Amino acid sequence: MKQTIKLSILIFSLFFISCKEAQKTVETTTKMYSGKYEIKSLHSRQLERKLFFTIDSKEKKISGKTDCNTYFGNYVVTNTHKLEIEPLGVTKMYCEENVMEVESKLFKAFSDTNTFNFDNNMLTFFNKEGDLIIRAYKMNN
Repeated sequence: MKQTIKLSILIFSLFFISCKEAQKTVETTTKMYSGKYEIKSLHSRQLERKLFFTIDSKEKKISGKTDCNTYFGNYVVTNTHKLEIEPLGVTKMYCEENVMEVESKLFKAFSDTNTFNFDNNMLTFFNKEGDLIIRAYKMNN
């Protein structure tokens, strides 16, 4: 009976420690994502204009400015590569049609984001089908 209790305590302790370590790893990893990014492609197409966004991984916020409007919102990372960007708040200025079209595609890409990858300062967002929808590079601040 004593061995069963000791074994149960040992298993519980190992489980608890491993959960804490996994949480620390995710927290440490997400800190490196904080910063300003330049979007290089949207739906695998190079952008003619420069677009930027900023990630604050401590506050779980994303924000940016297009050639027309400013946007901001929250995001949730549910495991190491699963990402949900919540509906964005956006200013409502009207601009040239081609600018509004790119902006609309960007906001749709953010809402369609399902997973991400971060490698060598390149941040990529993918939809549920696994298609690349945003490719951005972290800028040196």
